[in-house]
Amino acid sequence: MIWPPSFLRVKFENESHKFSIWLPLFVIWPFLLLAAVVLAPVVLALAIVFWWTGWGRPMLYSGPIFFAIFCALRGLEIDVRKRDQHVHLSFR
Repeated sequence: MIWPPSFLRVKFENESHKFSIWLPLFVIWPFLLLAAVVLAPVVLALAIVFWWTGWGRPMLYSGPIFFAIFCALRGLEIDVRKRDQHVHLSFR
């Protein structure tokens, strides 16, 4: 199983300044779990109402799909460079 990312490292550099910060993503995991539990009955009710239109099944699969996308961020690195500026994002 792939685990969600725990930290986001943001690094900014330009000619005169360097700034780096680590953001703990594991702090938001309990809030995301709480939101999923609270919204589960609403999504289930909407899936039942919209089942006949064909939107019910995608609504039920949306939670696991978003979690899989969030877990896939682990290891992603974004590096943007300009002549005098540099931004680096790293999910760990």
